[in-house]
Amino acid sequence: MGVVPGRASGSLRRVRGRASTWTASPESIHKDLEEKIAHIHQQKDAILYPSCFDANAGLFEALLTPEDTILSDELNHASIINGIHLCKTHKYRYLHLDMADLEARLQEAQKHRVCLVATDAAFSVDGDIAPLQEICCLASQYDALVFVDECHTTGFLGTTGPGTDELRDVMDQVTIISSTLGKVPGGASGIFVIGFSYPVVPKGKARIRVQLSAVHSEEDIYRCVEAFVEVGRLLRALP
Repeated sequence: MGVVPGRASGSLRRVRGRASTWTASPESIHKDLEEKIAHIHQQKDAILYPSCFDANAGLFEALLTPEDTILSDELNHASIINGIHLCKTHKYRYLHLDMADLEARLQEAQKHRVCLVATDAAFSVDGDIAPLQEICCLASQYDALVFVDECHTTGFLGTTGPGTDELRDVMDQVTIISSTLGKVPGGASGIFVIGFSYPVVPKGKARIRVQLSAVHSEEDIYRCVEAFVEVGRLLRALP
């Protein structure tokens, strides 16, 4: 899903569907869900997509032009990276969570019409939380927009659960949010384990990611941990 805040300029045409059905009319149940999602995030509107991967893949190309630029954290999720690659805008990559490097890239990008800083809210592989207060402060200083992917935080972080934007008290400063109903809200039922290697992450930074949701019990989690330990010892990666 994508969440569009009230302060975003211009207009966005509501689209949904798969393949050739992008112009399909929305059902009332979808509209009701979009309104509820927007309310949770204290935003003006929301757009439903088949998946957040689809939302991220199509977002930047729809909003930005060759006169604009995107500044992306080097460890952003593959869906964000794919969306940026599909966009014909200028591209900058800043060091992971490095605000000094982000500021340097923002200074370089001032020659472009619109600057958009793109970051994961929580980086699922290592568990890092993006410093959204600092990012939003820099974005305000350099007149940039802020995109945040809340897929791994919606329903988990913040007083009422919308994500890192509420946790960091920047809900009124984030321009665009994307998230999913398939993780913490319980849309996915299995514990998925997948290896992330180059080019999804930089060379030498391969990771294993575990995806949990609200439907998993403590017993499920303990069994998953036991499996990690068993395989780790078998491969002599653990004592």
